[in-house]
Amino acid sequence: SLVFFITGCSTPVSSEKKLVNFQSHIHGIAVDVEEPAWLYIATHKGLYLLAENKLTLLGNSRDDYMGFSIHPKDSQVFYSSGHPQTGGNLGVMKSEDGGNTWKKISTGGIGQSVDFHAMTISSANPLILYGWHGGNVFRSDDGGSSWKNFSDQILITSFASHPSNENIVFAGTRGAMLKSSDKGKTWINIFDLSVPEDIVQDIKIDAENGNIWIATNEEGIMKSSFTEGAFDFKSVGSLPENASPRQLALHPKNPNTIFAHDTDKIYRSADWGQSWGVL
Repeated sequence: SLVFFITGCSTPVSSEKKLVNFQSHIHGIAVDVEEPAWLYIATHKGLYLLAENKLTLLGNSRDDYMGFSIHPKDSQVFYSSGHPQTGGNLGVMKSEDGGNTWKKISTGGIGQSVDFHAMTISSANPLILYGWHGGNVFRSDDGGSSWKNFSDQILITSFASHPSNENIVFAGTRGAMLKSSDKGKTWINIFDLSVPEDIVQDIKIDAENGNIWIATNEEGIMKSSFTEGAFDFKSVGSLPENASPRQLALHPKNPNTIFAHDTDKIYRSADWGQSWGVL
């Protein structure tokens, strides 16, 4: 695997570089919407930016970022949840400067702060956010300031918003992929995994090229054409050493390039997921 330069500064560029191996639990990855060569990595000990083979530790926060989600149009706006370094739950956090600083914008609408392990921003209407905490689906209609929750008592491991219809959201769960047509109030099963105990860890939609991708524990990374009502997922490839993919990130300009991560490694494919290398 590559050895990266890591810098503990507040901007992506620094004159001080220290050669170290990247070691931390990874909770999420995302490609910058304006600079597709930039990959953000949310970890147990802060947010990193990988650019030009240099790994920069952004800002001063070393919190545990769960549910990390970037705005679909504004490259400076990120949302996250998780755990502060001191313990407890972060609630809903927002950055408006590319992850250098964060502020808490909501507890999540309940008495104690939420810990959204799954979270997403609607591509059709970025004021709409979804989160999952304590068996319930949460939704915000005002950019994360206020939240309502639906007492579904279901396991949600991932969300993906419809690219053009703000009423539709997809979710991963144990053994299946789900769909809601009423902004998360009710759900139907739209695809079953072949192993009932398997989990849909992540969902990514490439509307421009007509593809939808899922990451699963047992069947690896799978792809289907994005034709609603007719999903037919097929395995496209496995990560090295059969590592279990946790999340995916799609390159916005090169659809054949896909990123994935497991617990502590980042992988990249340049051939639509057929083969993978470790970054």
